[in-house]
Amino acid sequence: MKLVVTHPHSLWRRLGLFTLALVMLMGCGPRAMAAATSCTSAGGTLDLPAVTVPQNPAVGSLVGSPATVTVTFTCSNLPYSQPTAPSYYSDTATIQAGNLAPADATDNPNGSNGIMFATNLPGLALQLTASPVQANDRAWVRGGPGSTRGFEPGAVTAPSSSWQCIQYKGNGSCSTYGGTYGGSVSETFTAQLIVTGPVTTGTLNAINLMQFNWYVYGIGPSEGYFATLALGSTTVKSAACSVAVDPTVVTLPAVLASAFTGTGATAGQTPFNVQLSCQTGASLSITLATANQQTGTTSVIAPTAGNGYAGNVGVQLLDGKGNPITFGTAISEGATSSGTMNLPFNARYYQTAPGATAGLVTATATYTLTYQ
Repeated sequence: MKLVVTHPHSLWRRLGLFTLALVMLMGCGPRAMAAATSCTSAGGTLDLPAVTVPQNPAVGSLVGSPATVTVTFTCSNLPYSQPTAPSYYSDTATIQAGNLAPADATDNPNGSNGIMFATNLPGLALQLTASPVQANDRAWVRGGPGSTRGFEPGAVTAPSSSWQCIQYKGNGSCSTYGGTYGGSVSETFTAQLIVTGPVTTGTLNAINLMQFNWYVYGIGPSEGYFATLALGSTTVKSAACSVAVDPTVVTLPAVLASAFTGTGATAGQTPFNVQLSCQTGASLSITLATANQQTGTTSVIAPTAGNGYAGNVGVQLLDGKGNPITFGTAISEGATSSGTMNLPFNARYYQTAPGATAGLVTATATYTLTYQ
């Protein structure tokens, strides 16, 4: 038999290797996964209501009603890492708007009036504005990804609560900060059609106006697109009527102050017409409004105050049958007919409070024509 003695140092080395291997195996075991870094958004769609273009619209005029949508961007688990005290790059995640739809020929990339997008209808462009950061399609380093057309709608900045020291100096001060942060930022977009030339009516096609991505300046390139701002489809048609006489001037007769015996008393009723030039084939409504409506009434324009004006006497508007109108409510005028079309109304003095006094009476109202 042979007795073999192992040198203690060799045994220690083997045990050390075994222990090291065990540690390495332990390091390869399951571990907790960190939450994903991301910026997200549902995007948004601008849905313009049906648009009626007036006859012979002026170039540069806005037509139809605007559409507005607010897009919110939410970022989470963004890495915060600084070699020195928090003051440089990686404490901000910036949202970028890029991959923009084609611009209209009237677009001015260096202007301050938003972006003019081309549409499929000749003579009409889409004007897009934004707040609190104005929309812009200038190609520059801080515009779209890779210095393409675009702008930065907002940014999420790390709050001071995210600053965590992950490495200290020998004197106890912090040499490296780290951690994660998140937050949200919103941008409101407004779209409206603008006349650029002779208008062709029809279906306005939907457009993907832009997409959004994000980046952390000084850390890496822009991330991928994660949300879209779109324009929905709508219809554009021509107005059946144009205004033949504008403004419509109504002259009320002179009356004595003694004709007004108390609040609600009326005098001097006078018929008048809103005169239009129309084509057949549309159903017409008219809506009257005033910026100076008498409190407590639906049809009275409040008295004009000042030296030389009558006291406590306003003007009431009535429909063609003599019924008081309601400001802001559409009045159906039926089908349009070819040629001149007169919409009948009446106006009269109206006492708004006790103690009417003599003087001039003036009043102003506006009207809007709606077609179906």
